[in-house]
Amino acid sequence: MQRKISQHQEFIGNVTVASGALSLRLTIARDGRLLNVSISRSSGSAALDNASLHVARQAAPYPPLPPEIGGAQHIFILPLNFRRN
Repeated sequence: MQRKISQHQEFIGNVTVASGALSLRLTIARDGRLLNVSISRSSGSAALDNASLHVARQAAPYPPLPPEIGGAQHIFILPLNFRRN
């Protein structure tokens, strides 16, 4: 998931903070569809949080869930760290 999200980082360009850390809560269906995404732990910057949600949505669909993860869907907590170069 992190690899897919990192391919869509151009949306972070509008964020003015120098750095931040947050966690996303992603609900992924067995076939890789993104069912829901929300902020699990805020960065403290609404702009960075909102941009991260947008990036997670743009990166969908995700790879299908592997067989060892049971059920029709799974919730992932994905920590993200942002640092402007």
